[in-house]
Amino acid sequence: MKKFLLGSVAISLLGTVLGCSSDTKLAAQQQPAQAGSAATPSAPDKTYTIKLGHVLAETHPYQIGAEKWKELIEEKSNGKIKVELYHSSQLGGERQLQEGVQANTVQAALIGSTLGMLEPAFLINDLPFVYENAEVARKNLDGELGTKLFSLLDDKGIKGLAWWEQGYRNVTTTDKPVRKPEDLQGLKIRVPEIETYIDTFNTLGANAVTIPFAELFSAMEQGIVDGQENPVAQIFTSAFYEVQKYVSLTEHFYGPAALIISQKFYNNLPEDLQKIIDEASIEARDYQRQVVTDQSDQYVADLKAKGMTVIDDVDKVAFREATKSVHEKYASKIGQDILDLVKH
Repeated sequence: MKKFLLGSVAISLLGTVLGCSSDTKLAAQQQPAQAGSAATPSAPDKTYTIKLGHVLAETHPYQIGAEKWKELIEEKSNGKIKVELYHSSQLGGERQLQEGVQANTVQAALIGSTLGMLEPAFLINDLPFVYENAEVARKNLDGELGTKLFSLLDDKGIKGLAWWEQGYRNVTTTDKPVRKPEDLQGLKIRVPEIETYIDTFNTLGANAVTIPFAELFSAMEQGIVDGQENPVAQIFTSAFYEVQKYVSLTEHFYGPAALIISQKFYNNLPEDLQKIIDEASIEARDYQRQVVTDQSDQYVADLKAKGMTVIDDVDKVAFREATKSVHEKYASKIGQDILDLVKH
């Protein structure tokens, strides 16, 4: 009898063990693949959302390029990546966008000229007359110089994807045309919160004033500043012709636009989706640059049609000579290794 009971217990325990083993295998088979594992591509329903922000108007080439980027990414990813676009500082100014990208609260952004606040080497793009023309600028930024600059963001939670552009920056004023440096004497000119911009206009005899872009129109309307400087696309799409009389084609700064993305977001994507974002960024870059080129002359004509007086006989040689000291002042801060990469 004892042997029978022991045998029964043994059989019962064996059944329990086998049952648990079977249940464990079944449970394992029913478990979903872990996110971020090598099996991620086998989860076809996994989707991602990118919020991209910028500070310019819905009609600006920034937005036109961003819409192309969105179209390419969503199409190439078969809807696995959804892109939401926020123009006109809806997600904050450029500093807030940078911080958002670092924290991954904003996944991507177009940053015009404020990366120098984060990494001094980026001030190379904010020196007056550093690139002879747009073609030279593009070759530099698409080459070794641009690659080096983006690499400096890697440890800051930001990945650089591509260099888009705003175009060359020009001065607008309320009451006085600007043809030579002396014409800026005493004028209050709004500039972005970029030290080289501030120093450049102070060096030229103006009083540089930093005001967020979103507040600029009202500042000119109220007479807080006498003028500002921006590419013709911004001048037109922001309707500055309503509060400014003159646009002087000084072309003192080339305006690149860095398309950046959160390192945290990007690194958590499967490799195939990373590749799609990389390729779309370059394809949309070429498209966006062509839009800027095609529209620049038209914007000048549009500004004339809106009543602005266009000053195209600017003495750029005099401006270049007058701002050489700005280059000298920032050489050590930017770094000789970066300066040496600039090809003329």
